[in-house]
Amino acid sequence: MIIESSALILVAFKQQSPTTHSDRLLLDMFVKKKRIDRALKLKSKIEDEGRTLDLLSYGVLVEYFGKQQQLGSAFLLIKECKNIHGSPPGDKSLRQVRELCRKHRLEKRVGLEELIGKDHLEWLRKGKQMQKSRKRKGNSQVLYAKNRMLDI
Repeated sequence: MIIESSALILVAFKQQSPTTHSDRLLLDMFVKKKRIDRALKLKSKIEDEGRTLDLLSYGVLVEYFGKQQQLGSAFLLIKECKNIHGSPPGDKSLRQVRELCRKHRLEKRVGLEELIGKDHLEWLRKGKQMQKSRKRKGNSQVLYAKNRMLDI
């Protein structure tokens, strides 16, 4: 209550109406303090006033729900964001959702690629896996040679 009123006093002091930037700051603050119920109340209040959240605000909420492993809530927010803005939030906020879907093998079932789009860093992840497999293979030969030296 104090935080909301102080932000409203700050906006009233400058005699300006709330902007998407001020909404994002409040929403981000509530999410960082783990007051998600207050953040969702603020979201509904903003929508009741006829304003919309920006992509970054949706990204903050999606990232929170991804970290809490609440895929249903994250997908609802992603769909809402796509309906309003025409595109999903940024890749940084979608990272946890992608990892959870990959971990539980839900990518095809939920239509992740159609909903979010292709993973732009997939090539990097596959490259690291290949690099690790080569590294082990190379190390095994080195250990074999060291063991042979000890046998002599």
